[in-house]
Amino acid sequence: MNEKSENEFLNKVEEHDEHNTEILPTSSYSKKKQVLATFCATLGCLLNGAVIGYTGPAIPSLMNKTGDAEGGRDLYGGELVLGPQEASWITGLLSIGCFIGCIVAGPCMERLGRRLTLMVVTSTTYLLGFVFIFLANNVALIYVGRFLTGMGLGFVLATAPVYIVEIATTEMRGLLGCFVQFLGGFGVLFSFILGAFLNWWQLAASMIFMVIPFVIGMFFAPESPRWLFLKGREEEGEKALEWLRGTSQRSVITQEIAEIRKEIKEKLDNKVSPKALLEPATLKPFLITLTMYFFLNMCGMNIMIFYCNSIFFYSGSNLDSSVASIIVAIILLISSFIAIIIITRLNRKIILITSMFGMGICYVILGGCFYTIENNLRNKAAGIPVEENSFGWVPPVAILVLLFLGNGGYGTLIWVVIAELLPPKVRAIGNAFIICFGFILGFVVSKTFVDLTLSIGASGTFWLYAGVCLLGSIFTFIFVPETKGKSIEEIQKMFTK
Repeated sequence: MNEKSENEFLNKVEEHDEHNTEILPTSSYSKKKQVLATFCATLGCLLNGAVIGYTGPAIPSLMNKTGDAEGGRDLYGGELVLGPQEASWITGLLSIGCFIGCIVAGPCMERLGRRLTLMVVTSTTYLLGFVFIFLANNVALIYVGRFLTGMGLGFVLATAPVYIVEIATTEMRGLLGCFVQFLGGFGVLFSFILGAFLNWWQLAASMIFMVIPFVIGMFFAPESPRWLFLKGREEEGEKALEWLRGTSQRSVITQEIAEIRKEIKEKLDNKVSPKALLEPATLKPFLITLTMYFFLNMCGMNIMIFYCNSIFFYSGSNLDSSVASIIVAIILLISSFIAIIIITRLNRKIILITSMFGMGICYVILGGCFYTIENNLRNKAAGIPVEENSFGWVPPVAILVLLFLGNGGYGTLIWVVIAELLPPKVRAIGNAFIICFGFILGFVVSKTFVDLTLSIGASGTFWLYAGVCLLGSIFTFIFVPETKGKSIEEIQKMFTK
């Protein structure tokens, strides 16, 4: 924005400064358009779910534990069998790639816009990652592919929530925010279903085709009106608003333009840098969202997806691990759908606390089952007679309930709450920092899971995760404010008192 256009912009802000800021109801047309734009953006989350779920069926195939003729072989028929530590790197590198993707996403969003960041940068990164894995004839190329798909994951997680909150009206914000996890659940289901029939490189090949609808969807979706106004492209910004709200909603569009100009004026008057996150009105919500993301990652919920097939296999369940993984994916999807329904009826805080505390209980039960299994194995190795204990459906049910509560509660709502708590002027950079931090922790959790199970056993590892869930519940109860039904301005005022 040059000096002349900036002065014109600021004059328009002054003209609208006394504009009525009462929240107007959202029309049925606008709701449909917001859902459509959000769906296009969160097709990237479909890719996210696919790469997160990929290791569930792919790791047993890569470690040649599936019993299939194709297991442990690459595209060219050569032998490619991985050990436990190499498998842990495949899960861990996704988080490292996501960390880099989040760092790069901030500048990309500001320079290229939210739409092009998703349509061009993200899709290209994902495509290259899938191709590397598909063509891999050694573990190094798989590592590169997982790193690149991790970058794509970071781009989507940093950009999609910002895009959604900037196109959404206040009453639609919570509902649309759930699409991030809902489409992610579809992606996991896609991976687990195909993974029951395909080996690791065939599964990667199938994911290449998922990039196409994402690119097409973002081609037709509008750019964020707030970003267009920020860049001085007001005519395009107004057209984007007309696309989202409807040409007949002139009063709504006029009010929103006034609010956007006021918000951008504050942004121009207060240039944003990472130091802005340390300002008193920003630091508290930033630290709250940062800590929430800490607990989401350290509670081990993603581990239950990364190692889904293996955990079911060692739990002693009679249920086939491939079938179990598909059930897990269906549960993830159902939980996301239910979250979309209950988010409009229940307070955010109640859902968050119930989710985290419920996961903790499930981990305690799961840890108890694995403790008995491990104790029996030790006694057998020592030649001590043991009484066989069959837990039947207890471990599978504990795992399914855990993922249902985690994904449908904390896993879904955190994207909504982060977007609501962070002030608009630091939303892009704050969102990128939070996700970067989360995926550093994600790397630690996924890489150390194998080491923890070898040192303190699966039981001790699950009890450790239970402790994290308990602390997360207490933190949420004390520090996370209720944001349901509050405008962005009202939420900001909560931290400036």
